[in-house]
Amino acid sequence: MSTKGKGKRSQEREPATKSTDVQIGDQLLLDADSEVDPVISVVMPTMNEEAGIVECIDRIKPGLREAGVTGEVIVSDDSTDRTPELSRENDAIVVEPDGEGYGYAYRYAFEQTRGEYIVKQSRTGEVASTDRFVREL
Repeated sequence: MSTKGKGKRSQEREPATKSTDVQIGDQLLLDADSEVDPVISVVMPTMNEEAGIVECIDRIKPGLREAGVTGEVIVSDDSTDRTPELSRENDAIVVEPDGEGYGYAYRYAFEQTRGEYIVKQSRTGEVASTDRFVREL
């Protein structure tokens, strides 16, 4: 988990601190075109994770709802299966790294984030770190 300064991409936007500050109703996972910056960016590198990606994304949503904050899920994907399609269908933003390796997938995704806080999600089955971070927020 880390914080980051706002980059050039998001300087014109105000971060949303609580979901009630945002005129988006119950939509807590924001898409890439949102006019509002999310509070939390969850970054997940994936490779052929279609069996677990939907469950992982779904398990992030209650934590955001409980904390009352907006978020985005950035899936940094290099799959040959349906992981990117399933991720998009479940409100994640999918980026495709232009280099190889697990560490590079993270670094590439970090450059795409807009949240005030970044939560690293190491595997699609491990969501405890995201849950704990959101609860403590």
